[in-house]
Amino acid sequence: MQKIKDLKGELAKSFNMKDLGAATHFLGMQIARNRASRSLKISQQAYIEKLLERFGQLDAREVATPMETGGIPKAGDQGDLLGAQETRWYQALIGSLLYAALMTRPDISFAVSSLGQYCAEPTKTYLRLAVRVLRYLKGIKGS
Repeated sequence: MQKIKDLKGELAKSFNMKDLGAATHFLGMQIARNRASRSLKISQQAYIEKLLERFGQLDAREVATPMETGGIPKAGDQGDLLGAQETRWYQALIGSLLYAALMTRPDISFAVSSLGQYCAEPTKTYLRLAVRVLRYLKGIKGS
């Protein structure tokens, strides 16, 4: 601990800084540290709740898996293309899910990266599948 205090003192000589104690939040993640059990838990529960609200899924039914059996259908006959506004909404959803996948939810990485391939010309089918990933997160947001 003394080395840490010394380092902070040296840094304070060069930078305007303040010691705020142990981190509890960082880039939308909650950090819970248990020194006794030597464990660290990182969660994005608040971020996921904001996504559910932003994309109108607060009352949606939860699903047990991020993808349907058989995976993501191939491009082609997947229904009507989305309009310009819906396309931007789809892209925002995929980007938000990608952030969650990269930070704390690797379990959705495959589904999100697969759906991300269709950001240029998404269809209603891909939108429904992206919303399914969000509904999956709703069911496991606290874990």
